[in-house]
Amino acid sequence: MKLVFVSYSRKDAEFVLRLAAELKQHAVPIWLDQFDIPLGQRWDVAIENALKECSHVLAVLSPAAVNSQNVLDEIGYAIDEQKILIPIELADCEIPFRLRRIQRRRFQDNYAAAFSRLLAVLPRRGKATGMLDEAVIEQPGQDAQQPLVIDRQIAVVGPNTVHTTVPLLVFQDDTRRTHTAITRTPVIIGRGPDCDIVIIRNSAVSRSHIRITAEHRTYFLEDLGSRNGTALNGVIVSPGYKHSLKPGYRIDLPGVYVHFEMGAAPAVPARKLDDTDGDGLDDAVRSWTVPVPMLGAPAVNIVNTTNAVTVKGVALNPPLTMAQFRFLQLLFNESGAVCTRDEIAEFVWPETDKEWVSDYVIDNVAQTVRQRIAELDRDWEYILREGAHSYRFNNRPLQRSV
Repeated sequence: MKLVFVSYSRKDAEFVLRLAAELKQHAVPIWLDQFDIPLGQRWDVAIENALKECSHVLAVLSPAAVNSQNVLDEIGYAIDEQKILIPIELADCEIPFRLRRIQRRRFQDNYAAAFSRLLAVLPRRGKATGMLDEAVIEQPGQDAQQPLVIDRQIAVVGPNTVHTTVPLLVFQDDTRRTHTAITRTPVIIGRGPDCDIVIIRNSAVSRSHIRITAEHRTYFLEDLGSRNGTALNGVIVSPGYKHSLKPGYRIDLPGVYVHFEMGAAPAVPARKLDDTDGDGLDDAVRSWTVPVPMLGAPAVNIVNTTNAVTVKGVALNPPLTMAQFRFLQLLFNESGAVCTRDEIAEFVWPETDKEWVSDYVIDNVAQTVRQRIAELDRDWEYILREGAHSYRFNNRPLQRSV
């Protein structure tokens, strides 16, 4: 099984939680005791089973770790069982004898550079964070010119239609995009022809992959035991549990991602597909481009459907990570209101108990987003700190001189 076991000292938990959360956002199948041991299960048995099943062991080295017998036992097991062992240095320490010939990553010098190099050697799930890299071969070749979605039972957005504001699913892959309104629930999405929304030409999607339900105007996502999994905001969800959806949340399926939005959609369900070429498939798929900003418009804009951020009409490149984008998205949507530490933790890392999200991680994300925006506009302070680990967004209207 392609699983990355994290061996560390509890004294280094703040760093490890931050690292594990960021690796999960990049679709690395991390196993961490604080995330993955169910209530009531013996921790020693769970750790032993995880070590047996994993393919990689990530050893976080520090003075506390090299003095921990548990960490040394886990490293020894990894070497004896010929697991792929990747040591990373959190702080200068006496490197255990059995690790001295193994190439290490030094995080104490440059976190961003070390993280990038680490990410390059770890197994990752596919584009949709729903399957591992080697499982991509299970997908048959997909024609880039084919639409993404067959929509048989839910209204399809089309031109020249009377609109109202309703919950909206925005489907997109690398090049194509289509909108589908939620006019009733439940909505089942999968490969099977009896689903409400059918993902075509993608065997990695299960016949019944996910279900979206509504209770008292709150929407929920549930994985229906899919073979390759589902991710919500970059974190794999547990099958059979309902996870709340809010505008801007991203759902990752194998080969395609879906944004949950509130937007314009037909008030009256369409009676048939927008199918002009007669192939029985929805033609309402189009490419997306960044609009040119108008004078007086805000300098910073975000596009939820593509996770794009533009500053004075220029896109951030490389784009923000998922955590960085969701931090900016929350502040942007709140239109200048102060977002507290707990609100940020809940929105940016919805699958992690906010008590486990450290203040350091939040402040680090805020500082990184501030620096990235400053790459394109150093004359304005967009991210303002308001009290302890709380922030608000201070957008800038474009002037005629821009």
